[in-house]
Amino acid sequence: MEKMIVAGDSFAQSLSEKLGLDFIDVKRRTFPDGEVCPRLSVPDKIIGKDVVLAMTASRPYNPNSYLMEILITIRNLKSYGANKINLVLPYFPYSRQDRVIISGEPVSSKFVKEILKVWADNIFSVELHNEMDGVINIDVSDDLSNYLKKIGGTIIGPDKGSTKLVKKVAKKLGYDYICMEKTRNPSTGSISIKFDYDGEMPKNAILIDDILASGGTLKMAADLLRSRGVEKLVGCVVHPVLVGDWRAINVDELVATNTIQSEISAIDVSDSVAKEIKKKLKL
Repeated sequence: MEKMIVAGDSFAQSLSEKLGLDFIDVKRRTFPDGEVCPRLSVPDKIIGKDVVLAMTASRPYNPNSYLMEILITIRNLKSYGANKINLVLPYFPYSRQDRVIISGEPVSSKFVKEILKVWADNIFSVELHNEMDGVINIDVSDDLSNYLKKIGGTIIGPDKGSTKLVKKVAKKLGYDYICMEKTRNPSTGSISIKFDYDGEMPKNAILIDDILASGGTLKMAADLLRSRGVEKLVGCVVHPVLVGDWRAINVDELVATNTIQSEISAIDVSDSVAKEIKKKLKL
């Protein structure tokens, strides 16, 4: 009898197939007052098993509901006799709040991790905003590269925070890369982008970032690239949070991974996640 099982949503089901493990569905329900009620479809299968729990956030993205759903599901798994919990959070909630900018602010990502670690033995996530002790950060640059190789063009990052991901993808594809410089007002949140590049501008470019939330950064970067002569422009992000007027971004194509369920989630990263789980758990 298998000692391990996979639980969660459709992302988890894909993982179970790649891991060669049985799968049970977590039925997701939200009551009219906003309370979540994630139900294990076959609780008897949990008894005595180690569990890989994977649930992606859906849109409209609500980190608070998502986090409560995860916490309740973990505790419920334990109540039905699960042994170890290996938690997969494709997009880590509160990951952007990873440092204090204005005195008195919380380091929310650290606090969330500490809460999750009460019940989760291992935590996996994808392309964290910044590395986090106690969370296994999964590189999905192979998945991005495999999709983008059919497009071609110079890889461009909208800020220095995107440099690591931009370099990895550019190296795998053998493409040139350029990174812009962004500054953000810590009080108002307003941004500005500087692009001190004197070389010949490419006609085709791929704009890459880890997170697309309101779209302000990508929109400003895309407008700047268009003004400098870029003709074909593709936007590619890992985490499609997608709030605000993100559809106004001036790109020919906008694509993302499936760490969050969205209409632009065309890149499946479950294979990279499965490989990292196999490596860590020695499956």
